Amino acid sequence: MRKVLIFTLSVLMLFSCIMISMVASAAEPIDADAPVSLTLTYAYNDTVFEGEEVKLYRVGECFSNGSFGLSEDFKDYSISLNTVKSQSEWNAIAQTAMSYVIADSISPTASAVTDGEGKARYTELKTGLYLVSGIRGDYDKGYCSFDCFMMILPAKNEDGTWSYDVDAKPKSLYTQTQPDDIEYSVIKLWKDTGYESKRPDTVEVELYKDGVFAEEVVLSSENNWHYAWTAPDDGSVWTAVETNVATDYTVTVEQKDYSFVISNTYRENPPTPSTGDSFNMGIYAVLLLIAGVGLMAIGTFSRRKG
Repeated sequence: MRKVLIFTLSVLMLFSCIMISMVASAAEPIDADAPVSLTLTYAYNDTVFEGEEVKLYRVGECFSNGSFGLSEDFKDYSISLNTVKSQSEWNAIAQTAMSYVIADSISPTASAVTDGEGKARYTELKTGLYLVSGIRGDYDKGYCSFDCFMMILPAKNEDGTWSYDVDAKPKSLYTQTQPDDIEYSVIKLWKDTGYESKRPDTVEVELYKDGVFAEEVVLSSENNWHYAWTAPDDGSVWTAVETNVATDYTVTVEQKDYSFVISNTYRENPPTPSTGDSFNMGIYAVLLLIAGVGLMAIGTFSRRKG
């Protein structure tokens, strides 16, 4: 039994040492005062897209433990950053933030035009969570689209350190234009089970074509929270944005093919972002102490018995 206890305590001590080492290496804080440079390359196959303006918007601050807080330009919007668990949710956040940029004419934090290599370059950026605007360029018998997306600056390396000189190549999608008109739609989705009484009777949604206001539509139970319209397949970019989001709800706008799904999620207790370190090194330190004291006690008892 003594050998089993010694083995168990030794394993516990080894585990605690490993975890403390991992936590220490993963807990490198972001240097909030360090400037960040960013280079984005826009290309599809062998074709580069020159002369395209790409805008950056600093949506939030990012903390060393991975949590976020909305920046001054976006603090009044019902966007939740600390509940995102998948890339698809980040994509929806990007589309939601971009809809507000278009609707409220938010000025970009930085802007650059792609050069002959399809590169947009930025220097002296602040650390934070950024929204990168999308672009579309003619290609073959259609167009290539680079959707807007979110990115954290600086970028985190595999070893837990931070890179302040970032290179990225946005993903592209080729679409061949069709001769017929396309039917677009906007759908309201409620995620508020048990709180249906909190819903407003109607919501207003503004539609924009290539950043220009097209029309405002009203969604309600009378039209099944749905509206549809047709438009030529000419490569235009449509955007839907919900105005005056109901209190206690967050909103996301996600485009699926030619449909815009606007989701309202009820938040009974809005999360408060933490600025501290999420790793609790104290737990592993206590385990290490317990294992060490246990081994010392066994050694002392063995000597006295001898």
